[in-house]
Amino acid sequence: MAKDGYALNENQTLNETELLNLMLTQGINIGTWAPGELQKMVDTGKVVLLPESTYEKWFSELPEERQQEVIDQWGPAPGKIMVWENETGKYLVIPRIEVGKNVILAPQPSRGWLDDNEALYHDKDLPPHHQYIAFYLWLQHSEEEGGFGSNVLVHFGRHGTQEWLPGKEFGLSRYDWPSLMIGDKPVIYPYVMDGLGEGNEAKRRGGAVIVDHLVPPILSAGSYGNYSNLSEAIQNYKQAEADASLKAAHRSEVLNLTQSLSLDKELNMTEAENNETYFNTTFLEGLEDLLDEYKNQSMPYGLHILGTSPKGEQLVGMVNSMLGTDFAGSVNEFNKTEGSQLYLLDLVLNQGVNSTAAQKQVLGKSNETVSTFLSNAEDYAANLSLGEEEIDQVLNALDGKFIPGNLGGDPVRNPETLPSGRNFYAFDQRIVPTEAAWTLGQEMADQMLEAYVAEHGTYPKKWLTYSGQGKPQGMKGLWNQRSSTC
Repeated sequence: MAKDGYALNENQTLNETELLNLMLTQGINIGTWAPGELQKMVDTGKVVLLPESTYEKWFSELPEERQQEVIDQWGPAPGKIMVWENETGKYLVIPRIEVGKNVILAPQPSRGWLDDNEALYHDKDLPPHHQYIAFYLWLQHSEEEGGFGSNVLVHFGRHGTQEWLPGKEFGLSRYDWPSLMIGDKPVIYPYVMDGLGEGNEAKRRGGAVIVDHLVPPILSAGSYGNYSNLSEAIQNYKQAEADASLKAAHRSEVLNLTQSLSLDKELNMTEAENNETYFNTTFLEGLEDLLDEYKNQSMPYGLHILGTSPKGEQLVGMVNSMLGTDFAGSVNEFNKTEGSQLYLLDLVLNQGVNSTAAQKQVLGKSNETVSTFLSNAEDYAANLSLGEEEIDQVLNALDGKFIPGNLGGDPVRNPETLPSGRNFYAFDQRIVPTEAAWTLGQEMADQMLEAYVAEHGTYPKKWLTYSGQGKPQGMKGLWNQRSSTC
């Protein structure tokens, strides 16, 4: 931001510890039950103290119906939430962290009394309280009017609350709460790329331009803790052929670990405990299959940091997840060593070994199917690397530049959602209608015609003309011919 001309405070270094300290002392919203904490925040001299009279003037400019909703729910201005009072009067406290002359960080106000965040967060019937309104009106009004006079807002987080305020679901008017709070300010919203449902809500009701960001690297869960211990116990049991006592001990260990991991619900434990033949065959085979299934399941690794891309092992794991189990299967045809597909990807993606040479090293030969997978892997890695442009795209949005659109969604399920840093959309015209919807449409059309015949005794004239036969073929036949009349 400094490079782009924003007047930042160069003397203020916001490392993780210092930023957290600032957030706790001057960048949080405080409930009515902690007036002492609110006093400490005011004592820093860094928060905004908005006079009651200034807020009342702004509040009076809202539509009368909206004013009454707030008064009915929260009482007359300035309410009780985040209100500080001294001998000069009452003030609404607006937390903020000044990053520079024209940049601030601020927490979005709470939706209510903080007693039940889950209930309040998405409550579309609860009007915002006075301090909530004061915060957004302060952002809208110029410095001369006592406000901050922001040119643009950047909403961070999983999602905010402004877009969930009361009002119409679609086509909001200037009198709906989300519109009243934003006014004419552009909203830029960094949003996780697979959060389509709520992200599109931010666009539809919050006026947001989305700049999507990567999900955390999705890696195979692997084996850990008692799952690893159970795998080891199974191997120890199989290898203890010569020592009956040791074999029995390992068998007990396998059964105990299976039960402690609640895997006994998937298998017949009673039969396994009483029937050694069943234990050696059906039980162990089913248990190992179950462990393999768990080991190969995908899981997110940590959190994504805006403007970064997975590297090293995380890149390999993410691309492996995107390629799916078919890739591992194609590699295992030539090399059954556990993790061989990961080693192959590491050679190509991290060590710069070309596809053919890498395959010869891991598989002993080059294979056309594996080559196709590796070509896709290089494309996926290249698109993942563009995650490093996410911050640049936010800055582009701040400059009013165009943010390219792209299909949103989970990159593991659909790699075409990459690269990130895009203004995602949910509708993919290529998959509409689905095969099931197409079939259902045919059935509904046939039912419509059958109902018509039952009432009128014949098909409509245009269907008879189209079929060219003495007997109409029905809607299904016509539909399959893709008739323009249909």
